[in-house]
Amino acid sequence: MKKRRIPAILLGVLLMAEFIREYPWIAAFAGIWLALMLGWIAHDMIKDRRNRKRSEEARSKAEEAARNRRNRKYQKSRYTPEDRAALEAHIQEKLGPVIRLDRETESKRLPIDAVLLGPAEGCPCWRAATAGLGACEGEWPRAEMVIPLGPDWDPDDLTPFRLLRDAARQFLVSQGWIGPGSACRGSVPFINAGFAGAVLYDTLKDLPDMESASLPGAGPVMFYWLIPLKKAEWDYAGERGLDALERRMENPASYRNREPWVDAGTWFEEDIMPFAWSCDGELYCLGLQEMGWFRQLFVRVGIQECGWGMESLAEAYLYKYQREDVPFVEFSCDKTSFFAASRDEEIMRKLALGLSDLLRYRPDAALSMLLSDR
Repeated sequence: MKKRRIPAILLGVLLMAEFIREYPWIAAFAGIWLALMLGWIAHDMIKDRRNRKRSEEARSKAEEAARNRRNRKYQKSRYTPEDRAALEAHIQEKLGPVIRLDRETESKRLPIDAVLLGPAEGCPCWRAATAGLGACEGEWPRAEMVIPLGPDWDPDDLTPFRLLRDAARQFLVSQGWIGPGSACRGSVPFINAGFAGAVLYDTLKDLPDMESASLPGAGPVMFYWLIPLKKAEWDYAGERGLDALERRMENPASYRNREPWVDAGTWFEEDIMPFAWSCDGELYCLGLQEMGWFRQLFVRVGIQECGWGMESLAEAYLYKYQREDVPFVEFSCDKTSFFAASRDEEIMRKLALGLSDLLRYRPDAALSMLLSDR
């Protein structure tokens, strides 16, 4: 409903109520006026709905046309014989040994070759990799993908090949982009393997770095880790980001039969430690009594009362990262304890996670905020 029509509707209602007995003709006029206004609003609502539908259809057709163009472009993408020989030699020397090479010569979609790599001295786990994805040139560095499979993989299980090919087509054809941080939602191959999707990392703390290949014609080709994610991990990455997910990864080389790195029911309380979360009626509360090593942070800027120091830091954080939320957060701190509350759960969750990350992983930034506030 357009705001400018609200007064006209209210005027019609008031006229009808005021004159319906003494001056019925005025009330009738007001009724006609009101009916016209309501009809006008209904017409605009139908028109807006049609316009939104047309816009969505146009956007969908444009996206489909872009996908078809990318698919036709990449359908013909192939390494030259010299580049392919150089790539396969690099994989054998730097990532190998190559146990199996699976060429996809016939495909209505983007054909992607895949290789199975056995354990090596620098990487004691099996891996599966693409060998041809980098032939698809776009607005990103050429790249191949590698899935870590663990130390006891069955060489006859070709499931990783299906995952690699599906992820490659999603990245290149559906999304039009590939690089660190790219994520593909689980389709049939991923769902059948028990995963909700996958993400790309260039480096991971428990996996060896992979040296890029230098091909005579295509130039440098990067290698990225493709990490399949279970449902709880996928949801966590969407809310907390890939850096937070990486901190939770335990043995990312383990592919199957592993416990999820994230528990959907407890991860929030774990991620906001040492803060404590509680609900009091309609209030969502964040508290902290044991300051621990944070006390040293406040002493460095001349703050002896840690509870008030934490309040200063929380206020500085809100002004920098959640400025529009400042009026909706209340503090009740004393010299030794910190307490904040809001009736908006989302605001408090963002504040709790942000403060915890700031103190645990970016103490220098926290110190800078405190100095600026002082």
